[in-house]
Amino acid sequence: MNGLHDRQGRLSRRAFLALAGSVAGAATLAACAAPMAAPGGAPAASAGEPEVRFMHPLDPVMMEPAQQLFDKFEAEHKIKIKHEPLPAEDFAQKIVAAMAAGTAPDVFWAWGPHMRLLIEKDGTLNLDSFIEKDFTPEIIDDFVASQWKMLQWNNNQHGLPQYCGIWAWYYNKRIFDEAGVDHPNKETDATTFLDAANKLTKRQADGKPDQLGVDILTHIWSWGGEVHDPENNRVCRLDEPVAMEAMQWLSDLRWKDKVAATPAEENAMRTIGWGLFATDKVATKCDGSWALQVWLESVGDKFDWGVFPQYKGSSESGKHETFHTTDTWTINKGTKVPDASWEWLKYATDADWQRMQMQTRLIQPARKSLAPEWAGIVKEKLTAVNPRLEDVDLQIFIDGFDYARPMVQFAEHTAAMEILTPVFDQIYTTGEGTVEELIPPAVAKVNELLSKPS
Repeated sequence: MNGLHDRQGRLSRRAFLALAGSVAGAATLAACAAPMAAPGGAPAASAGEPEVRFMHPLDPVMMEPAQQLFDKFEAEHKIKIKHEPLPAEDFAQKIVAAMAAGTAPDVFWAWGPHMRLLIEKDGTLNLDSFIEKDFTPEIIDDFVASQWKMLQWNNNQHGLPQYCGIWAWYYNKRIFDEAGVDHPNKETDATTFLDAANKLTKRQADGKPDQLGVDILTHIWSWGGEVHDPENNRVCRLDEPVAMEAMQWLSDLRWKDKVAATPAEENAMRTIGWGLFATDKVATKCDGSWALQVWLESVGDKFDWGVFPQYKGSSESGKHETFHTTDTWTINKGTKVPDASWEWLKYATDADWQRMQMQTRLIQPARKSLAPEWAGIVKEKLTAVNPRLEDVDLQIFIDGFDYARPMVQFAEHTAAMEILTPVFDQIYTTGEGTVEELIPPAVAKVNELLSKPS
């Protein structure tokens, strides 16, 4: 699976985060629909030092430096960390089942719809008393405000961010320069973006693509639209004119303007890396700061590239707006070691752990004060492979702290997406219908669903 689509051209995990980009992935978490019983938690391993079971998504590259931090934490805090990898499949369902059985880990990772549902189904610990005791206003302000707020439920805090990746655009400088097209920048809007994409796309007489202007996608937010009411996630707003304009514009990139690959074309063109960007056959790609490590490994010094922010939509209400990640650490409500779990949760969001993530995988930190250090680490690693990447504007990602938003989340998300996903597939994956034909009746069904009590 690449950064945006699977082999059938459907959206993957990261693109699902961009539901505000007018496309969504398959419905998830059907098994999590019922409220969870108060779980019992897992007992500590011994009567001596408390043991915290920590479930994480760390990859093998991160494990050695992570183990060093486990050892350091254990020595300083006299708390044992028993770490275990995230299940490869059915993560959310397994967490829910473990909570019901009283065997869930004490501290664990989740994201987006998983995390929101676990919080709303009363499976996570209210952290307010710990935060009041240990966090100064300055510490709280060091987190990105919208990330902090997204983890609240009934005005209580239920998690802390793992990192804060910002979605932006990457572009291939060679393709722009050879075509004599100006590089995109902070002033780029949808009109200039599409004009450039048309100039940069090359297709053979039979329509087969040799080079494409864009590796998909856009944001409804950039047009000034909304997926659901920001103040009421029981009201879907995808049928409003500005949202429909944004969605049709995206569909047209693939099916009308033909500056983006169809699923079949993408499968034929993909040879390396994440999507088509590393193939040197696509001019622009929308992705997050988490892709920096991917380009470091898959692009190397093959071509020079740059970064520009999410463009403004072509509507009068168009604006630069994007989204950030929702990856989160939280504590199982049923833990038998809440104090020890909190000590580890604090550590996993503090400087040592954040630096480990930055240095091993170039992961953008959750703490704003570490952002300049992160940019320095990234620039050093990029220029070690390709000195011409010295001018990559990493400030684009840091600036996103101020205007990025978390992914949207319907009140009955799984059921809502069971209605919307087949419609999105018709519009984007197969090109079998238009936004005007398909979205209004689907939104009516979603709003009917959301109008009913849980």
